[in-house]
Amino acid sequence: TYAADLAEATLKLIDTGSQGLYHVTNAGQCSRFEWAAYILKIRGWDGVLKPAKSSEFQLPAERPAYSVLDNFPLARTIGVEMPPWKDATDRFLKAME
Repeated sequence: TYAADLAEATLKLIDTGSQGLYHVTNAGQCSRFEWAAYILKIRGWDGVLKPAKSSEFQLPAERPAYSVLDNFPLARTIGVEMPPWKDATDRFLKAME
C-alpha cells in the first residue's frame, strides 16, 4: 500500500466520521515476487529474478500463503476505490526520483 494513498483514504474516513476496522490497500493483487518483477521491469533491469518460497526464509512470524485484503467496505464508506497497485508503484517510484 502506497503511503500517500493510505493517508488520503485515512483522511476521507476521518472526514466521514466513520468508525470501525477497515482494510486499506491498493486495488488488485500480486505476490511479492510479481511486485518485485514489475519494479525491476519498469526500471529496465535485465537480470534474472528467481521466485523463492516463504518457507526458505527464517521470518520471526508465520505469513499466510494468501493474504489479499478486501477493500469493499472502505470503498463503500468513502465513495472511492483505492488506486491499482501498479499505479501506486509507478507514482511511488516517480516520487523517489
